Amino acid sequence: MLDAITLTDFKNHAHTHIRLSPLTLLVGPNGAGKTGVLQGLHLASEVLAPGLRAYPSDAYPRDGVIRRGADRLSLKLDGRYSLPPPSQSSEWMIEIAVSATSDGSSFGTLGVAVADAAMQQGKLPNNSLLAEQARSALGRAAYLRLNARRLAEPSYLESASARIDSDGTGLASTIAHLMTYERDRFAEIEEELRSVVPTVDRIRVRRVPQKRPTTVVGKYQSVLADELVLDMRSGDSLSARFVSEGTLIVLGLLAVLEGTECPSLILIDDIDQALHPRAQAQLVRLLRELIDDRPGLQVVATSHSPYLMDELATSEVWVVSARQDGTAAAACLADHPDAERFRDLLRTGEFLSSVGEDWVLGEGPGDALRPDR
Repeated sequence: MLDAITLTDFKNHAHTHIRLSPLTLLVGPNGAGKTGVLQGLHLASEVLAPGLRAYPSDAYPRDGVIRRGADRLSLKLDGRYSLPPPSQSSEWMIEIAVSATSDGSSFGTLGVAVADAAMQQGKLPNNSLLAEQARSALGRAAYLRLNARRLAEPSYLESASARIDSDGTGLASTIAHLMTYERDRFAEIEEELRSVVPTVDRIRVRRVPQKRPTTVVGKYQSVLADELVLDMRSGDSLSARFVSEGTLIVLGLLAVLEGTECPSLILIDDIDQALHPRAQAQLVRLLRELIDDRPGLQVVATSHSPYLMDELATSEVWVVSARQDGTAAAACLADHPDAERFRDLLRTGEFLSSVGEDWVLGEGPGDALRPDR
């Protein structure tokens, strides 16, 4: 379980420290740096991924992640991991530093510390015990920027394992795999989807022909792919292409959460995307149930919806805004000077709508709200 992340010279984060809860929501204007926090967490997971031989420059090129004017970035993660018996836990810390001036095939350092022990340092990439310790402490992360068109596309398995890409590609074949080999998991997904989108009756797949490229340029071969089909109250056998965007995004998220290799850290951009306020509230309740059922599962998401914020405590919401120079500023909504005074008077989304985001920059009045208003 992650307790905090500190981003130093990562994208527009000169130095940002964010405490993390089992469910954490990042809110604020476009371009402020919310997605950068998700990407920092994902980059740390990618660097430590098993078998990785180099820093993942395709996903996170150095020029795109090291803040302008800086020559290195640092991602520091603080957390806890369980020791036997499960009631005991130990603190750990990981720090990943990457230099812009180092050799492209191997640059940066990895540091790991457990409890109060001195930090061990090693070079990146490395497959030593040091990396194994860091990987075990961080767990596996899934970064989701789900796209309805990708979620609706027919897909086929290219390996023995079923997986969904960051944008949702592979949902149909993953559902087909779960229906065939993981019936209990599939039943849970179907029930959970109905709890958020009650108009869904049943999830199915059907086989459809599809062409895929071969190793010869310009040549294709015909394969049978899985197409996602939903039975709705309004009618049966509705192709996913004609299902609402919100329904597909919730289904994609549930398929990742209930998949055979459920990550311990789920990072979601625009979690409220295309969802009705009631569905947003139900989704948050469902996520809380899953977190309660799976100790160690953690969700960090971005949102612009006050309705979704209303389902969270102020301690679970972090406001991110941009200073005049473009660097990010972040603060927990619970740390607003009026948070405690209005805790029982306003819901979280209402409170943020009233105080705005300027206070994060130190530019707003501390008494923006008055009890008599």
